[in-house]
Amino acid sequence: PINGIEPQQVAGESGVFVLALCDGIPVGCGAFRRLDARTVEIKRMFVRAAARRRGIAACILSELEFIAVKRGFSCAR
Repeated sequence: PINGIEPQQVAGESGVFVLALCDGIPVGCGAFRRLDARTVEIKRMFVRAAARRRGIAACILSELEFIAVKRGFSCAR
């Protein structure tokens, strides 16, 4: 496991991992994993301290929610 999560929990249709880049440098990330047919659990939201307060976390969360809805999920925790 990586920080308490198994990579297969966010692989394929079971979940997704989003990486935020600024000038090609990773500054944040987030993931979700499938809990059941309609619910995902948001996991691993992180933004580097030097990149905070620029709306990056909100963009990551928005992208995770967009992908979840696109895949047919209707609830996120």
